[in-house]
Amino acid sequence: MKVFSFRIAGVVFAMAALLQLPASAADSWTQVVGNNIVPLSDGFGVGGAMNTNNTGVEALCAYNGFLYAAVGTTSNSLSIWRSSDLFNWTNVASFPPNVFTMYANTNGIFFAGGGDWVWKSTNGVNWSAFTSSGGFDRTNNVSGQISLQGNVLYLTTANINGSQVWKRPADGSANWTKLLDFGTGFGSADGPHTNIGQLYIYCPPSATNTVFLSMSGSSSVGYLYETVDGGATWYKNTAVGGGFGGTNIQYIASLIEFNGCLYAGTGNAAGGQIWRTPLTNAANWSGTNAWQQVASGGFGITGTEVHRFAVAYGQLWTFLFGHTYLKARVWRTGDGMNWVQSNTDNFGTNEFIGNGALAPFTGKDGKNYMLCGSQWISPSNSAITAAQVWQLGPIVLNPSLQIKSTNAQLQLCWPAGALGFSLETCPNLVTPVWTAATNSSGWSNGQDMITFPVQPGSGFYRLHQH
Repeated sequence: MKVFSFRIAGVVFAMAALLQLPASAADSWTQVVGNNIVPLSDGFGVGGAMNTNNTGVEALCAYNGFLYAAVGTTSNSLSIWRSSDLFNWTNVASFPPNVFTMYANTNGIFFAGGGDWVWKSTNGVNWSAFTSSGGFDRTNNVSGQISLQGNVLYLTTANINGSQVWKRPADGSANWTKLLDFGTGFGSADGPHTNIGQLYIYCPPSATNTVFLSMSGSSSVGYLYETVDGGATWYKNTAVGGGFGGTNIQYIASLIEFNGCLYAGTGNAAGGQIWRTPLTNAANWSGTNAWQQVASGGFGITGTEVHRFAVAYGQLWTFLFGHTYLKARVWRTGDGMNWVQSNTDNFGTNEFIGNGALAPFTGKDGKNYMLCGSQWISPSNSAITAAQVWQLGPIVLNPSLQIKSTNAQLQLCWPAGALGFSLETCPNLVTPVWTAATNSSGWSNGQDMITFPVQPGSGFYRLHQH
């Protein structure tokens, strides 16, 4: 039988028998910072010395060929470390408050923010304050979030007397402008509103001047606001305020754009949920059918929130936050509906209970990786610090199938780092109906493969991204 492979519209077809790796198979993560990793034996220690004051990696961000890690400490201070190879790290900054977010904009300006501070750098080494402590025009701000859209930086300040939203040109060409003040009702559709809990601000990349703001009020109900004119006018999504149709959403902890939809990760006593709606659907958000639930129950862990999102390599990534044993699980999906646990529980260790950050990174070797930073110490061993970083990759972005002939047998192979791809088969291309192949898999030298005897007949197969 003659065998061949070819590519049509970016999809690879081959005549041969075919397999699919099980959807539940964990990706292969390796540790690059933490216990027994040289030169940093644990927790971003200096010169290999252990630093047991670290509480976890709060944020990760790629900037100018380096991966940056914001590491929190037990003294509520922060250190920022960077690496170009993921193994050798340098401490480039130390700040008074913990940093929860980091962003790099299209003009090469790098921001780190948390509490009522924002720090700015144009080289990742020298930093200056982009805000000053004191909470703008309201004191006692306890936490905040930042988000970038082009050359505009948006910031939230949380306060029991009323949270606020501000913006400023990222290049510093103008001062801060207050957009929203829940304490006085300025810019708010609801009037004065104090005792606001968690806030999250997000600027979708595809929509200029559009900003989303989620918050929880004193009644522990999550609300969502949107502006499409850069903050001049805000609209409240009443469907979310009712808990996406009465599902008792306590707050919205994260927002992100993925494949044309806005995704909202929530906190719930029954376990975090994920909801989505088309970004073009804003006018109909108050309808009961405007939002679709795509995950519930905290992926099996109650009392949790969907704490962070990341989009990379055709996948939507997330992990949970809570006050229970979370097992440091990382989840991903290619279609926004079907979720796969990417790692094994605790990355195969028993040293920490949660994650703090996710970020993609292209190394100096030109290869692509996904990074996850850990958070919190083990409940069973208080001497173990949780400031670790784990690496997934190299990730293959455009995998292809190969067919090899060996002693009257055929091997069908593809790269093991092809995240989100599955193998499918159909009997013909006239009226193709693709189904997942179910053969058993094998692995050799960085390749997933199947070996099978040459037999009469033919079929069509593809490596398809979901």
